[in-house]
Amino acid sequence: MNEQKFKDDMEAFAFAKLNAPDPKFVAAKIAVYWQCLKDIPDDLWQKAVDHCLRHGTFFPSIEQLGEAAMGEHWDYNPHGSVKIPWETVLRRRIAQDMLKKIEQKNPLTAITR
Repeated sequence: MNEQKFKDDMEAFAFAKLNAPDPKFVAAKIAVYWQCLKDIPDDLWQKAVDHCLRHGTFFPSIEQLGEAAMGEHWDYNPHGSVKIPWETVLRRRIAQDMLKKIEQKNPLTAITR
């Protein structure tokens, strides 16, 4: 994700969702959020921003932004279903994208799925 675009979007949240935001507070919050959310792909980040600006009442949490970007995913098993954290979904997607790049460079390394 582009860091400047991220900062611009977070400042938009601050001014849309916070009452008279303190610039130092906003800058500090952006730095923390960046460390947690920087691996989200641009297209999914934009989806999260649009969703949270439209539907959120307050400044979104890291979790709310992550879930809005990655969507809800569940593991189903005979004992019940378990919600997969958005961070896990993101890491799986990054790993899948890396495998695709490797397979494109050298088709002989393709793993049978």
